[in-house]
Amino acid sequence: MQKIQDKLSKAASCLEYFATQEWKFRDDNVRRLCSYMSPADQLKFDFDVKNIDWDSYLQSYILGIRRFIFKENPNSLPKARSQLNR
Repeated sequence: MQKIQDKLSKAASCLEYFATQEWKFRDDNVRRLCSYMSPADQLKFDFDVKNIDWDSYLQSYILGIRRFIFKENPNSLPKARSQLNR
């Protein structure tokens, strides 16, 4: 249990600043750039967030957290999933 608690504390401290601040992102430049692009370039360089597959993105995001923040071995994933489904 101590190992799990240490991991949770580490994750909380890594995310604390980002979770407790108010963030506003402006995209005026991106929208302007898109308006200058040809339709072919807009298809080739698609950066419209409406086209993101959020399920796939979040799955990759969570796997990245496990690997790069928690330093967990990818081979431990099946065991973690079975414990989660209990």
